[in-house]
Amino acid sequence: MRRNTIELFIVNFVFILLLCLSVKGQHQLSKENPNEVKPLAVGQIVEREIVPMQKHRYAIALEAGQFVRIELAETDVDGVMSLRSPDNKNLFEHADIKPVNGVKTNWAAAAVKGVYELRVISYGEVKGKGTYRLKIGEIRLATDEEMNFTAGTKLYNEGFNLVGQVFSTAEILQANLAKGRQALEKFRLAKAVKSEAKTLWQMAVVSSRLGIGAETIELYLASIEKSRSINDRRGEANASRDLADAYSKIGEWDKAIQINSESLKIARDIKLKSTEAGVLNQLGEVYTHFGDFERAALYYQQSSEIYLQFSNISRSVPLNNLGKIALNEGNMEKAADFFRQAVEAVRKEENRFGATK
Repeated sequence: MRRNTIELFIVNFVFILLLCLSVKGQHQLSKENPNEVKPLAVGQIVEREIVPMQKHRYAIALEAGQFVRIELAETDVDGVMSLRSPDNKNLFEHADIKPVNGVKTNWAAAAVKGVYELRVISYGEVKGKGTYRLKIGEIRLATDEEMNFTAGTKLYNEGFNLVGQVFSTAEILQANLAKGRQALEKFRLAKAVKSEAKTLWQMAVVSSRLGIGAETIELYLASIEKSRSINDRRGEANASRDLADAYSKIGEWDKAIQINSESLKIARDIKLKSTEAGVLNQLGEVYTHFGDFERAALYYQQSSEIYLQFSNISRSVPLNNLGKIALNEGNMEKAADFFRQAVEAVRKEENRFGATK
């Protein structure tokens, strides 16, 4: 009897051990599968580890006309969310969301019944693993304004998410402008003035790629006016910066200096470092045109120092411009050093948005 008991114990122990190893193996496989889509429902709370540039995916079933609010709390993570419609279009704004009481919130309204895919992507300079806590904060019937806002955001993302592509054709850019006009109408119905201003700004950027003309300038000015109407100084500063650049490109240098100066003042007032650095570089380009290389170099240097705080690839632009000035002065060694720094800055830059696709 004792022998049978021992044998039974050994058999059970081996069985449990194999079961544990099997579960462990399954867990590891799950962690290593980046394409796994987990269901997410109201009342469910998900807590997971995530590493930089990793993407987690969740399926949310929604009826047509439903509003959904997502809440994300983070520890040592810079998380960004997107919500894909059944036709794989992003319904969330491409924007850094500031947490309120430690929680980032985003929402959308479903136009059709189906399964929507929520994506959580880890960005930023955090090294190693971080954790997040995810839940659906609310599902309810959407208002007309919420439906229109989501429709506008979808159109905006379709029109401008890929505007930065170098090889966009004139036909593609015209299609982007058409999407922008449709988005504008939806945002107007949603009474979303800030989104109207942002759309006008991006339409101006696209228009400038087709050739800077009266339409480009009018779109920038309309964006600035909308931003001013709601005291959105960030939006005003960014559109003004790009308007100044447009004036430079068509040779209206006095207007370029004036608008750059206005944008620089706003950027410094609200501590908008990226815009401040961009404007300083543009002022350097204006004074380079006038042949005032000493003044231009001062602006380029200030721009480079600010960019050093947050963007390697943007810093490469003023560094490259400093190299051109040194080259023009005949200082080959100094020029080579600036060009080397510019190349290194590009190489160091990580593609922050590569995991959103």
